[in-house]
Amino acid sequence: MAHRSPAFRHVLGILCLAALAALPLSAQVAPPASRLLSLTVLSVKPGMMQAYIDYQKSDVIPAMQKGGQTWRESWRTAVFGDPNEVAHVTEIKSFDQYDSPSPVRKALGEAGYTAYLAKIGPMIASQRTYAIRTRPELGYVADGAAPPKMAILTLVDVQATKLSEFEMFLKGEWLAALKKGGGKFYAVSQVVYGGSTTQYHTLVGIDNFADLGKGHPVTRALGEDGVVKMMARSGNFTEHIERRIIRLDPDLSFEVKATAQR
Repeated sequence: MAHRSPAFRHVLGILCLAALAALPLSAQVAPPASRLLSLTVLSVKPGMMQAYIDYQKSDVIPAMQKGGQTWRESWRTAVFGDPNEVAHVTEIKSFDQYDSPSPVRKALGEAGYTAYLAKIGPMIASQRTYAIRTRPELGYVADGAAPPKMAILTLVDVQATKLSEFEMFLKGEWLAALKKGGGKFYAVSQVVYGGSTTQYHTLVGIDNFADLGKGHPVTRALGEDGVVKMMARSGNFTEHIERRIIRLDPDLSFEVKATAQR
C-alpha cells in the first residue's frame, strides 16, 4: 500500500481534517480512535503569498522541525474560495503542550522569535487557530483508495439541539448516497475550541478538477432532484452550509521521517 502522509493516517480535516485509517473497510473491526488536531487558518495579504511561502520554506519549517514538530499538513484554496487563505494542520498530543514554548519559539530563542514575529506579521491579514476533533466514525475510506490530492471542503453549522440528528443523517442517508455515487474518501471533524462547537468540517476527496466536473458523488447517486429533497430534510437540523475546493500544498507541508534506533 502506498505511503500516506500524516494527516491522512491520523485524519484531518479543515481545513481540516479527519479521515479513517489506511485499513480497508473489510479489515476494520471498529473505527480508528478520534484525534485532536490544531487547525490554523490564516489570510495572507494580497501580493504576499510567494514571500510567505518562501519564508516558510527557508526559515519557519526548519525551525519547526528543530523545535520538535514532526509533521504539518497545509492546504490552500483551489480556485473556489478565498485565494489568500492557507490552513495549517498539526497534531495536538495533549493540551499541556501549550504550557511550553511553541516549536518555533523553542528553536529560535526569544530574540529570534521576536524577529520572526516582526517578519511574518506584515505578511498576514488575519489568523485564527482551532482545536478540532476528528470523527472517523462518521466517515470512510474506500478499500484501496489513494490519498486524495484535492477535496471538497464543506463547513456545516448545526443547530445546537440537533447534533445527534445530524450525525445520524451523516452515518445513514448521506454516507449511503456518497458510496453509491462512487465517493472514495469522506472525512469529518468537529470544532472543540476556537470557534463554534456546533460546526463540522467535512472533506470529500477528489483527484482533480476533471473529477469535480463529474459532479458530487451524492448528486451522481441521487440526481439533482434527489439532492434538493435531501438538503431540504437536512435543513431541519442545519443552519448554514458552505463549500470550498482545497488542495494540499507540498511546499508548506512536511513530515520528519522516523529513524531507527541504533
